[in-house]
Amino acid sequence: ACWRTFSCCEGSEATLSAELWQHVKSWYPKYHMRELLDSTPRMLERHYTFYNVYLRLQGSPLWRAWAADCYFGVIGILLNALPAIEFEEGLFVAQNVFAGALDMLMKNNKTVEANWTLPLEPLDLQLPFFLGVRGNDC
Repeated sequence: ACWRTFSCCEGSEATLSAELWQHVKSWYPKYHMRELLDSTPRMLERHYTFYNVYLRLQGSPLWRAWAADCYFGVIGILLNALPAIEFEEGLFVAQNVFAGALDMLMKNNKTVEANWTLPLEPLDLQLPFFLGVRGNDC
């Protein structure tokens, strides 16, 4: 019943291969994990790998096919690419991408049924703070 949650992730020439979707899935729940030295090239590699996939997705006229093939995979790409998006395209773009990922989760929040579990607390606390979406008293 993966078609009900758009989580079959079978891959296609228009999107990613099934194998690459599985790699995206392995990083999906780790989107919020940052290393202490996140600015070192090794630590940024993950974010830039996802950023390159994000650029491919963004430039595709078939971006809806990506979501139909692997909805939560697209969310995983967006969330994991955020640090690189912010660095390369600015805070405003990163805030919009973050809002888009949240909107996608609100439209289809069947992560458990799809077997794409995601820690939600960082979406409420950590990322809005880092992206300046939510003010703080510091």
